[in-house]
Amino acid sequence: MTISIKEGCELLIDKEDYEKIKKLKISTTENTPGKPICRVFLKEQRKYKYLHQLILGPKENHQTAFFKDGNRMNCQRNNLSYVSKGTFSHIKSQTKGHTSRFRGVALKYIAQIKHEKRTYYLGSFNSELEAAMAYNKKAEQLFSDMAVLNKF
Repeated sequence: MTISIKEGCELLIDKEDYEKIKKLKISTTENTPGKPICRVFLKEQRKYKYLHQLILGPKENHQTAFFKDGNRMNCQRNNLSYVSKGTFSHIKSQTKGHTSRFRGVALKYIAQIKHEKRTYYLGSFNSELEAAMAYNKKAEQLFSDMAVLNKF
């Protein structure tokens, strides 16, 4: 189900969740520039709460919400999940300013990957491509279906 919000954004939500929130005041904010996210005002608590948190319910310690398709305006249950902060840091997009065009490759083709506060040194390689392939192999072992792999 699609809901138009006054700021010009469209929110995707499941019908059963719409019944819960239809009487609440829905607005958007940008906690990351250029990436809007929905929030609702809870009168009884006198505070705003992110809509995806309201839909998913309470989270365990050290977890963060993950939008599988990357669209923070898609609050359908099949697009939302909680993941550990370590998994989230692996999933999020690579930032600018790295020495390699591949994930997990740095300097003179040193490959490494982090998982649950542990850094795995994968070796030093003769080419950027070899290092990226080593990273992909280890990422599949550690993260299985949540692995974000380098594209060649």
